[in-house]
Amino acid sequence: MLNKYFLKTTLLAVTALTFLHTSVLLAASLPPRYIELKEAVFAQPYTELPRYKVTTKLFNFKSDKQQHSLLDDARRTLLTTKDFLGPERGQKLLQANGICFAGTWHIDTSNQFSGVFKEGSRVPIIARASTTFSGTLQDERRSLGMAVKLIPQDLGDAPTLNVFSLHSAGGVTKQYMLDLSMDNEPPLGRIPRLRDIRTALKLKNTLLKADREAGSVDPSATYRSVAALAEHGESSSVLSPRWLRFSPATEYRVDKDDFRDELRVENYPTEKIIYNIEAGHHTSHDKSSATWQRIGQLVFNQSITSRACDTQLHFAHPTN
Repeated sequence: MLNKYFLKTTLLAVTALTFLHTSVLLAASLPPRYIELKEAVFAQPYTELPRYKVTTKLFNFKSDKQQHSLLDDARRTLLTTKDFLGPERGQKLLQANGICFAGTWHIDTSNQFSGVFKEGSRVPIIARASTTFSGTLQDERRSLGMAVKLIPQDLGDAPTLNVFSLHSAGGVTKQYMLDLSMDNEPPLGRIPRLRDIRTALKLKNTLLKADREAGSVDPSATYRSVAALAEHGESSSVLSPRWLRFSPATEYRVDKDDFRDELRVENYPTEKIIYNIEAGHHTSHDKSSATWQRIGQLVFNQSITSRACDTQLHFAHPTN
């Protein structure tokens, strides 16, 4: 009896030490910038989900035809490469309500692209899923987007690599947000109501103006290049897909009214949410003619809703 107890205790101790050793090795392999940013984003979670309202009053369009709040924010997203902004930041003017994730970018399929698109690339990521306007509930129109920040081990002091994706600009009424794929050149979707068309045009023109000011050679209000990912670690022979799409691979669905509760990883049996990474390429700029290839996965194994996630985490938008 004593021998069995001793054997059981020894096995438990060995298992615990193995787990601890593995955890230490994993932590040691993560870039310090990733660890620091993750700790900041995951600090002080909300005790109750806020419902930030996105309204045209926040844009302050009437203050000055050449200078207003939305234009200031659009310029900042293009020109500021910081990953984390100061605590004085208020709510975002767009994409105000969100949920953040920690996980891994893993390219597991041979493909023609360079940089972090190469087969075998495995990079720690911080991501944020959010809705463009105020809607967060199932009976509301929701425009789901996701920004993904890659922090490779060999990044050094260079800016992090950021990807932006959206399902559709106009949004949809859908029970499950996990049913939606997102890419870096989303369609307009539903045509705005007549009274909203003027605002929609102002939004488009503001984003185009900021893109031109930042030196974009292909100004766009909707398209965001992923070329920086293909350039990482390369001195020559750079090839980037024009389009990148994230399609849900997780089959389980969580029926929660607010998308932030739906997408909490702890609500899933494996405590993971997985998206397929799909690359689209074509010599023209016509996405409908693209050839798509699944090249890997985004695996989210931790999630958080916090003020830092909603107001301070920053994803620098690449110019086109």
